[in-house]
Amino acid sequence: MSNSPNVAASNRERILDTAERLFGQHGIDSVSLRQIGEDAGQKNKTAIQYHFGSKEGLAKAIIQRRSKMMEPRIDQMYAAAGTQGRLDDMRALIEILFLPVWEVTDSHGDHSYAAFLLQYMHHPEFKPESSGFGWDIHGHVLTWNRLKALVPGLGEDEAFARLYVLNGMFVSSMVRLDSERKSGKTLLPRETFLNMLLDMMVAAFAAGSAEGAAS
Repeated sequence: MSNSPNVAASNRERILDTAERLFGQHGIDSVSLRQIGEDAGQKNKTAIQYHFGSKEGLAKAIIQRRSKMMEPRIDQMYAAAGTQGRLDDMRALIEILFLPVWEVTDSHGDHSYAAFLLQYMHHPEFKPESSGFGWDIHGHVLTWNRLKALVPGLGEDEAFARLYVLNGMFVSSMVRLDSERKSGKTLLPRETFLNMLLDMMVAAFAAGSAEGAAS
């Protein structure tokens, strides 16, 4: 049956995959729901509205799906850091926040979700607290609270601003790495690049607090 739960779920996933890829490649406002439906092989022109209601609903569903997928990995990494005594190690905490996003790739090996997040972050209706890095995931909440505490005098607003900057650094670098790989002009091996990027993010977050200096 075309309207069976399994078929509906399959159609929903196909729409999400297609929207994530197209939004990441062209920008959220440059892609129509009709184009997404056609590329996803949906004969029913109202399929996207049926599943997601609107373009905004579709974008949020992409984030929710990926956050749910990453949650077990985040919890696993947090537990491992605890076992290793690394919950006060800034590098370990930043890895918990960002490596699960690095590990999300599409069928072509591209970081399509990172490309989507980069577009989403620059959208005029973007809300930082829902930027897709799993703010409502328990392991992320615990990690974020520990990370903030490692910089003395760091206020809540400045801490979040720094995290926003790290998000931009991370996803834009991932997109750039994919582009280099496709062009055959990769400057560094992937793991070398990743370790360099994480080290730079640690240094950026650990920089002296502007709020603390002003007080």
